[in-house]
Amino acid sequence: MRREIDPETFRASVDRRLSGLRGDPWLARRVIASEEGAKPMKKKISAAVLVTAIVLVLGLATAVAAGVIGWQRGLEDRLQVTEDVKAAYQDTDLFEHPGLTVSHSGIDLTLEECIVEPSAAYLAFRVKGWQPELQPGTRPWFRDVTVDVEGLGDRYCYVEPLFFDGLDGWGMTADGTGPEDGVPSYVNEDGDMVFILHLRCDAEDFSFVGKELRARMAGLSVVADGDGRTLAEAKGEWAFNWTMKGTGRHRTLADLSLPLGDTGAVLTGAELSPLYVRLTMTAPRPAASVEGVPDAPWFRGLRLKDGTVLDMLAGRGWADWAEETGEDYRQMWTLHRIIDPAQVAALRFDMGEGTEVTEVTLPE
Repeated sequence: MRREIDPETFRASVDRRLSGLRGDPWLARRVIASEEGAKPMKKKISAAVLVTAIVLVLGLATAVAAGVIGWQRGLEDRLQVTEDVKAAYQDTDLFEHPGLTVSHSGIDLTLEECIVEPSAAYLAFRVKGWQPELQPGTRPWFRDVTVDVEGLGDRYCYVEPLFFDGLDGWGMTADGTGPEDGVPSYVNEDGDMVFILHLRCDAEDFSFVGKELRARMAGLSVVADGDGRTLAEAKGEWAFNWTMKGTGRHRTLADLSLPLGDTGAVLTGAELSPLYVRLTMTAPRPAASVEGVPDAPWFRGLRLKDGTVLDMLAGRGWADWAEETGEDYRQMWTLHRIIDPAQVAALRFDMGEGTEVTEVTLPE
């Protein structure tokens, strides 16, 4: 059975600070309830209801002219979007800046940035007009988040909502250090915050590219890290409709036969995206699984054609056997930074903390 996996379960790595959300994933089109105990919604919200909510309750969403909104603190820092990566995708639709704003109770949410690929997407919203007092041990949070994607149906989809805390996927600040005094920085210098939605769909027969997304956020709150108590709340709801563009600019390598060192595993296929990797392999099946140890080599990182090694690159993901019996093994991982698949020379794997790293060179 497929398991949602965080590499931290067996790797010694930095705290990736996933905004406290480490529970099981949810199906899309359901409310994302925080780990503090908020109950998921029992009834599916239809597109008509969402549209009505936008028009009648939430007010008019205003689109800013294209090109006005540029890169802001948030996704660029969290995904380490380098100037080289920006240049590589300059003439594509990978990076969008919609500039769509919804206002309620004096608080503006603006959909500023979208990064969309077939199986994963990131959306960044600027929160303006809400300046709560955030003490150490507290954080901002939306109590209710609803996500609906056109055509998704009942396919499995992981949704992670988080407020950007100044740290990248490795838990580091932009200058390569940790947070000052161990306290995350949720507030920009101008007093605004950035809220991020991370989506991942595992189904190979579905793509986010070109699909309409409907997102609703409510219960903007300050909560305690420990027990999740609500310390302050701004009443209101904010809903968005947006057609995601994206590029579909991934690199697919099929019919591979690349041995993974002395593990007995053989890499048979690889799909490399700017946001994720999807891999297939054959591997000797253990008689029994061991807690904290993968059944087969797990993706660790990659080496670029210029020699740069990017390790501990895997974020959230899954790994499982294709069937109840047999040796076909599959895995998919989102990445802690955006890559250019055309520049990947090799993939790196390991069998857990302290094990030997195996690197396999990819064909052109």
